[in-house]
Parts: sequence; C-alpha cells; structure tokens
Amino acid sequence: MALALPDVSDWGGLSQILGTSPVEWVPLFRLAGMEEAVGGDLCVLPSQASPLQIRACRAAVLVGTSQQREHLGKNSSTTFLVVPEPTRVFWELLDGPCRPAQSPEDWMEEREVVDRFGVFSRTAMVHRAASVGRGVFIGAGAVIHARVDLADRVSVGEGCVLGAAGFGFVSVGGAMRQLPHWAGVEVGDGTTFGPQCQVSAGLLSPTRIGRNCHFDAQIQVGHNCQVGDGCLVAGQSGLAGSVVLGSHCLVGGQAGISDHVQLGDRCVVAARAGVTRSWPPETVLRGFPARPGRAR
Repeated sequence: MALALPDVSDWGGLSQILGTSPVEWVPLFRLAGMEEAVGGDLCVLPSQASPLQIRACRAAVLVGTSQQREHLGKNSSTTFLVVPEPTRVFWELLDGPCRPAQSPEDWMEEREVVDRFGVFSRTAMVHRAASVGRGVFIGAGAVIHARVDLADRVSVGEGCVLGAAGFGFVSVGGAMRQLPHWAGVEVGDGTTFGPQCQVSAGLLSPTRIGRNCHFDAQIQVGHNCQVGDGCLVAGQSGLAGSVVLGSHCLVGGQAGISDHVQLGDRCVVAARAGVTRSWPPETVLRGFPARPGRAR
C-alpha cells in the first residue's frame, strides 16, 4: 500500500520551488524517500543522511546541500540540485504540488464493527479505507485509521491507535509546520499489540511492522519505522521516527531508541536503555547512552 503522488511533470510550481525545472533533464514521476526511490523519482535528502545512504539512493534527481553533493563523488552521473534549505523545499513540495490526498472521515458503523469483529470490538473505530485480513482481533476502544493494512491473524489490543498522523514538523519562516503523515501502516501476519499501543503513519511510504512481532502494552512506534519479523518489544518502550529494527530483535521495558537509528538482526536492548546510534547484528545494548554489554 504505497501513497500515490502526482506526476512531477504536471507540477506547475516545481520550477519556482527548486529554482529550476528537472523536467529539462529527466522525466520525473514521484517524490520518494531515500530507501524507496528509483529511476524517475525525486528525493529531498534529510539532514541526517549518511554518505553511504546518499550514494546508495537510486533517485533520478537528488536535492540537498553542497556538502551532501560532495558525498556523491565527482564521477557520479546522478543529477543533484544544491539548495540552501532542503527542509524548506521538502515542506513546500508536500504543502503544495505533491500534497497527498487525505482520506475522508468514513468510519464503519457500530453494527458493522460488531458483525465483522464481534461484540467485544463494539467500541472500536475502524475506517473504511483500512484493509483488515482474516482472523484479526480488534479490542475495545481501538482506532484503526485509513491506509492501515492488517494482515491475517493480527491482534490489536484495547485502546490501541494505528495509523494516526506521525509527530513530524519542520521549521518554515520561524514557524513549526506539521508534515502530512498520511501514508499509513502495514502490519504483517500474526503480529500482536497489547493495550494502548500507538503506531504512527508514515510520510512518503507506510510505517511497516513484520510478521509474528509481539508488542507489550503502552508502546510507541513512530512514523516511518521499519520493524523486521519476529521482534519482541516490552512495555512502555518507544521507537522514534524512522527507526529500523532487524529481524528477531528484543527490546526491554521502558527502553528508548532515537530517531533514524538502525539495529541489525537479533540485537538485544536491555530494559531502560537509551539507544542513540546504530549498531550491527547481534549486539547486546545496555545503559544510556547504550553501549555493548553481555547478555544476562
């Protein structure tokens, strides 16, 4: 379930926003993030993009700072637009020519919810633009927003909220502007959420959670997170925006993982640890800032 965006060639304000028109060089079709971008895409680089991520991006046109341009190397054939404020450009694109369409307020009636999910789900709210697989349990008071895709056998505990707008802002002209996080959430087969968990919608692509993951109560999963298969996350933990967890990671209670951190497969985060940087597979992390240590 990808977020559809307009054809760049039809964007009347693109030249004014970028200072020139990339249509002169190459046909463009989407505004995309670094990981999803392919030929024909335009990608505005985030400030925290690493040199490796910049070189690996397959977008037809990159937008960023002069320092980010240097990371591509002199022999790169990628078209790169140098702008003084990439964040402002990103906001103007999302607030103007490629602003995603917001789903209308179209929620299932109480009787529909009961007929589909049972009487225990009577007080849940399920948007008609959500996709719900077979054998899904939805607890009392849960909210399933538009563009949420739940695979078979997913369990959503009481009071959970899946697909609400992410907590992402940019500073434009001295004012904070909220980004339109409406790309939804994808949840794999057999994943379960305890009571009062929150999974925020992605920005240009969905927040994704793999198969057979299990989340305890009161857990926050921020926008654009990517969680691999078989992860276990204990209560009151938080994954900030754009965190990547490899498969079969374990996260202890009240642990926190900072935005854009990437943890490899089978990493272990101890209870109350604070992870502020990325780590390779099978690392055991303790303390704040979290550092490798032995598993108990």
